[in-house]
Amino acid sequence: MAIFGKDITAADLAVGNLQGSEKEASEFGKALRFGLDQPTENVATTLKALGFDTQADTLSGLVDAPENYESAAARFMNPEGEGLLDFSYKDLPLAIVEQAGQLGGSMLSRAGGFALAGPVGALLGPALFEAVQIAGPVALERARNNGRTEPNWEDWSGALGTSAFSGALNAVGVQGIGKLNSTIAGSALREGVTEGLQGATEQVGGTGLTEAGLQIDPKQVIGEGLIGGSTGASAQVPTSAIQNIKDLLPTQRPTTAPMAVRGMQDTTDPQRIERRREAEAITQANQEFEERAGEMVDDEFQQATDQEVQDTFL
Repeated sequence: MAIFGKDITAADLAVGNLQGSEKEASEFGKALRFGLDQPTENVATTLKALGFDTQADTLSGLVDAPENYESAAARFMNPEGEGLLDFSYKDLPLAIVEQAGQLGGSMLSRAGGFALAGPVGALLGPALFEAVQIAGPVALERARNNGRTEPNWEDWSGALGTSAFSGALNAVGVQGIGKLNSTIAGSALREGVTEGLQGATEQVGGTGLTEAGLQIDPKQVIGEGLIGGSTGASAQVPTSAIQNIKDLLPTQRPTTAPMAVRGMQDTTDPQRIERRREAEAITQANQEFEERAGEMVDDEFQQATDQEVQDTFL
């Protein structure tokens, strides 16, 4: 049974109706469903390439992609212009929504890995989540570029190296997202760079040392970097807003009003300053009196007159 049986709308998602409804889904809802479907489809491709057809079919059926849906990321990547920065920027918002499954899965695997194995697990979780999605598609791509329909050990060797490196990049890219000490710009830069490098890695892994020869599309790398950076920034916005609110709150409990008023008067009222100085002088004289009295001989102290005591100590 699919998690999303029908087209899901934003209203369905808000009330927890994961089976969707008969209403026509919005473009946002379709993009979200497509994004949630992609990780399961990628893992299913890896399982099928390894010969686990039953498990692959079960996983593939968990989320049903929307019917007749054209990926916003694909539309963003393939505009009419041919320049390196000629993208369909109007499709970028929905392309970001399509990354929900990938980014959400990476962050969940980071949290789960940390719970199981601390900081090491927080790195291994997102790395494995990415690696299992990449291995199968890259192995199949290498097989096609070598004139085969099924990948052999050589194809799998290249694919595993590619998936391991891409997984490591994914682990680095998601480490700061969603944390209070991260910035929007930092999350955008980190996720954008790692996504671009992942795209380049997959191209090298799928074509390098094959009969078809190495093929790298720079525009594809830049486009994936732009989508990744925009996704990282968007995901960091709520957390950064919380951090900004916390920074505005006082770190210490405020002084009560009467104490604050008295403190200001003590430092600004001339009469209070004078009385405070007189009190400090009396206190100091008393301390000196006590110290000197202890040093005096008992019989001399008894013979001293009041006037002599005043002359001595005051």
